Amino acid sequence: MRIYLHPRVESLESRIVLASIAGTISVNGAGIHVRDPDDLPVANGFIWFDSNQNGQFDPGEPSDFSDVNGEYQLENVTPGEVLIRMKPPMGLIQTFPYEHFAMQMDNASGNYRLAKIDSISGEVMPLGAASDTNRNGLIKTVDGEYFASGHVYDSLYKIDAETGEQTLVGHLGQQVVGGLAYDPLMDEVYTLARPSDAGEPVPALRLFKIDRATATLIPVSDSEPSISGIRSTTSLAFDWVNREIVLFDNFSNSAYAYNLQGEVRKLGVFAPADRFYNLSFDGFRFLTHRDDNILYEVDPILGTLTPLVQLSESLSVNAGDRLATNEPHRMEVSDDEARIVHVDFLVTKLKINTAQLEVSPENLKLLAPSLALTTSTRMGDTLTEMRFCVAGNTNLELQLAQTSMQPVYVTLGEAEDRVSVNQAAFDNWPNLSIDLGTAHDILAVNATQFFDLDSVSTRLSGVDEIQLLGTTATTFQVEENSLLSLNESNSLTVRLAAEDRLQFDENGWFVNRIDVSREGRAHVLATDQVMLTVYDGTLWHNPLQSLDVNFDGHVTTNDALIIINLINRTNDWHLSEAAPDFISAAYVDTNADNALTALDALLVINQLNHF
Repeated sequence: MRIYLHPRVESLESRIVLASIAGTISVNGAGIHVRDPDDLPVANGFIWFDSNQNGQFDPGEPSDFSDVNGEYQLENVTPGEVLIRMKPPMGLIQTFPYEHFAMQMDNASGNYRLAKIDSISGEVMPLGAASDTNRNGLIKTVDGEYFASGHVYDSLYKIDAETGEQTLVGHLGQQVVGGLAYDPLMDEVYTLARPSDAGEPVPALRLFKIDRATATLIPVSDSEPSISGIRSTTSLAFDWVNREIVLFDNFSNSAYAYNLQGEVRKLGVFAPADRFYNLSFDGFRFLTHRDDNILYEVDPILGTLTPLVQLSESLSVNAGDRLATNEPHRMEVSDDEARIVHVDFLVTKLKINTAQLEVSPENLKLLAPSLALTTSTRMGDTLTEMRFCVAGNTNLELQLAQTSMQPVYVTLGEAEDRVSVNQAAFDNWPNLSIDLGTAHDILAVNATQFFDLDSVSTRLSGVDEIQLLGTTATTFQVEENSLLSLNESNSLTVRLAAEDRLQFDENGWFVNRIDVSREGRAHVLATDQVMLTVYDGTLWHNPLQSLDVNFDGHVTTNDALIIINLINRTNDWHLSEAAPDFISAAYVDTNADNALTALDALLVINQLNHF
């Protein structure tokens, strides 16, 4: 990092010139967490100055998007302690800056503190004071909170990095291993456990999520793993590229991997002399350090350790999962005209058997900007299906690239949810199914020129409202049978743009009523079995029979008279929901131009004369 300080130039007028920060985003191809001239630039990455240090972008904070060369520049940065954060585009995840940390004993007091490791130089830097005992299974969440497990007492602790104070969250209730694994994409903590009174033979370790507010263990599956006898595990790491937990069993000197459904498979076997007690993953490789104060690269498949760098200070054998997602650049800006450059971010491509998801709800955090749709065999077999279950009020953007026959199940909870999806996803992923749950849930479709609800309705459930998005004028095909499968009420709300049009099957559709509410004027259409509420751009035009003004199922002289009488009673030809005479009027707009003119009545009269 280089800092250039420009000399002050005094002006005759008072002015405020704040600092600027510039840098790049690039794909870390070599996997060494150092920017290389050959790294590919990343466009459309979002960078912002986190002025209130809350980990989120807030309106008014200086921000920028990287250009085609991967370059960005932030202006009007206030001097002081500065945190610069980055959100990469779809399919990428941040790998630098990162935080790799461990427990370090203070020789004077015998207490332990957290320390940060620079895996490039080997420098060890204390993070705060030492005030408590050693712990296993360190993790750091994207919120900046540190947790550790105490496998002797089967407990979960929260650690204050600054004071070193350790607070007991709670007892986990089972015999847990000496390690935690953290998924920074889904903000989930994992561990392995078996019943506390387990005897011989040693039962299989099952995979659990941990509710870190209550220390409650939540099993990921009710089935028993196929491999038992894993005894003494003190090292877990979450491989967030391949979406699995990798561990080392100190009893058998063997590595294993658990998928997120709780099934386990054996990887490589290490030499007895290569035994280690901590494991972390940096997006490209697994790392460990031992009591020889050397940082090693771990290959869990081949069962090998490769020395990387000598550490500058002694560390405990326990280390936390390396964290890069949402980790900021931290710096001090002392001058209000400073120009700081080379504040660079590095990313890598994700290779995961899953769908691209972007979630931005009120009470849920999915901190991965995306998960790419490619297959990885580096750490094992391909998953045969993909499931996403999300609780809470959720706004979910589902983006599916390319084409695949893999089953994809998206299941949302009982709260109100919204799912946005491109219409092409249903064609490209014929085994995509979406269940939105039991509340009033919305499916927003970026539609093409023709959208047939019946073609996708068997793969949807819990849908109460459909919104058509995009700039293309769309014909929306509705059939009675398609509404029967969407939800238990056999009713649906549809919101269309002004250019969109409805098209119906021949199952006895009729206008039930014109509904006027706080949401505006809507058509309520029905058959003997289903009901459809439609908000569109032609509120006074009968969507079933354009000349049936009073929607009684027939075209008669009464329809023409209704239009003529309304013309005589009003002076305004422009139909508006704000006008009392129009808000509850019949379908007087027979030519669908959103105006009340003699032409509307003439069309009815011509129809009657024709017959």
